[in-house]
Amino acid sequence: MQRIDLSSSVAYFILVGSCAAAVHLAVVYGLVTALAMPALWANPLGFLTAFAVSFVGHSRWTFPLDPTLHGQAVKRFFLIAGTGFLLNQAAFYWGLRWVGPQAYLPLLVAVMVLVAGATFLLGKLWAFADTREAVHETTRH
Repeated sequence: MQRIDLSSSVAYFILVGSCAAAVHLAVVYGLVTALAMPALWANPLGFLTAFAVSFVGHSRWTFPLDPTLHGQAVKRFFLIAGTGFLLNQAAFYWGLRWVGPQAYLPLLVAVMVLVAGATFLLGKLWAFADTREAVHETTRH
């Protein structure tokens, strides 16, 4: 699979992440406004919807990956994203208690931005890493 430099990875991460974040926010906003669902309950549904956008985008552009490794990568990335989401949900809960439910959208944006950096690093270094190369490199020596 083609390798891309770190600056391209970061640019693609921001682009794909922004698209996934927009989907996440749109789902949360739609559920809160159309169904009067509490924002804290809508947030997991937004996350699950955005996860699909995020995985497809990151596996194609941010961290190009051999399609035969998608099964491994989706499990790893879901573990990273799920852990990030748990941090997101906890911070969102406490933030809603502090600022009130009327500020749910700006609060959710702030929380999502804070979690994004860790997601990039873990995605690059672990979830989308081609472990075949690492095994191949160690067997050469």
